[in-house]
Amino acid sequence: MYTNWTNVTYLENSLNCLPILYPYWFPMYGVLCPLLACTTLCTNILVIMVFTMNRMRSPTTILLTALAVSDILAALAITPLYIYFYSIGEVLNYQEGLPYPLCIYHSMAYKITAVFHAVSIWLTVVLGIQRYIVVAFPIPGRRLCSQRNSIFVSILVYILVFGVYSLWFLEDRFEERTRIDANGFAVPYCLCYQDEVIVFDDYGMEKIMKFIRLIFGQFCPCVILVCATIALVQKLIVESHRILDLHREEDNEGERTDFRLIRRTTVMVILIVISFCMVEIPISLVFLIDVCDISIIKLDAKLEIAVMSNFCVFMTYQVNFWIYVCLSRHFRNNLKRLFRIGKSKSNQNGFPSLNYKSYYSPRIPHNRRISTFH
Repeated sequence: MYTNWTNVTYLENSLNCLPILYPYWFPMYGVLCPLLACTTLCTNILVIMVFTMNRMRSPTTILLTALAVSDILAALAITPLYIYFYSIGEVLNYQEGLPYPLCIYHSMAYKITAVFHAVSIWLTVVLGIQRYIVVAFPIPGRRLCSQRNSIFVSILVYILVFGVYSLWFLEDRFEERTRIDANGFAVPYCLCYQDEVIVFDDYGMEKIMKFIRLIFGQFCPCVILVCATIALVQKLIVESHRILDLHREEDNEGERTDFRLIRRTTVMVILIVISFCMVEIPISLVFLIDVCDISIIKLDAKLEIAVMSNFCVFMTYQVNFWIYVCLSRHFRNNLKRLFRIGKSKSNQNGFPSLNYKSYYSPRIPHNRRISTFH
């Protein structure tokens, strides 16, 4: 998610916790983002259920499952805040300060969402690198990109991202206070301040974390993905011509079929990466301007950019599911099985009955059939 600007009232190096009154908050944060979060929850649960089936399990689907989990967690962490403040309109009632402990959730929700979004970014990077290895080095690539290694790398990404962002969660402190309003009533509010041990300079941890998010969470992943995607497309074109030329006069349809399946999955990964880059690269440029304190964008414009950027990020949570549906017949068939649509006849052991001639075709040996998501 984009950086979190806040309206603040300074009191002896402390400040009142105030919700952000974004422009265009009702249609975007009040309606569209919660709807996208709900659909993301539904579609990504379907993705997880399909990809965890035995017949669908592969190194690629393990990474796609981890990506679906991180997208769900990123959307769900911030959505209750959007619904409470922007759908219901409570943001207008808290412009003088948030109560305790709502202030804690308000501060943590943005950070948790940013962390899980960073996990999604790096899982996409791993996905792009994995596809390049599989296409460029078919034999050693399949051994290196095994299911066990995919699980290990997915867990490692979660651990590393949380480790890098851990200090970000330690900078804020919250205290419950009361104040007397104009009518003489005691009103509770939350006093927020930064821990003196964590604050290294006048800017505190905020500037340091912005720099870390720029380099680690935006700039490096985008550069790696752009380079890997260009190399992957070039290698895919070269391998396509090589396979066609090599077996043009040979009756080796099995190998050509295997490569077509790998190419189909690679095209899906390329589309996922492109949709990611279309959103993250512009965000990285705006983030760079903000971190460098270049005063070419006013605060109101920054808030508008933040709204549009976060909305685009919510949109990317939907894109992956529809890429699977549109480009993978294997995914569609297993999605139908999940809902018992077009269920095939089963034998007495409960396994789907197979057409002997089609499955054991002499042109496509059964031992060469591989998952479309390899």
